[in-house]
Amino acid sequence: MPGTEKSTLNLIRFDNLPVLPYDKSVVTIGNFDGVHRGHQFIINEIVQKSFSNEMPSIVITFFPNPADFFGWTQEPYYLTTPEEKTSLIKALSVKRGDHFSV
Repeated sequence: MPGTEKSTLNLIRFDNLPVLPYDKSVVTIGNFDGVHRGHQFIINEIVQKSFSNEMPSIVITFFPNPADFFGWTQEPYYLTTPEEKTSLIKALSVKRGDHFSV
């Protein structure tokens, strides 16, 4: 059942990307700032699919936002800190969540 597995959430730099130890998994990737209801729907979908297929669920997200990193925004603004985002994602029973940083 989702929520019974131990969650691990990591901060990983782009210049030190690891090979994930999974042959198969259910993955979503996005900024997920604020982890609003739309984000929660997507994350809940991967958690359910991973549970029914006996695979880990993985959320890949970013800090800073890629738009900020590439200079596409004038003033960066975030709804949540990386720590808050981690906590919100972990509360959705994700097996693994990775924040990619530069």
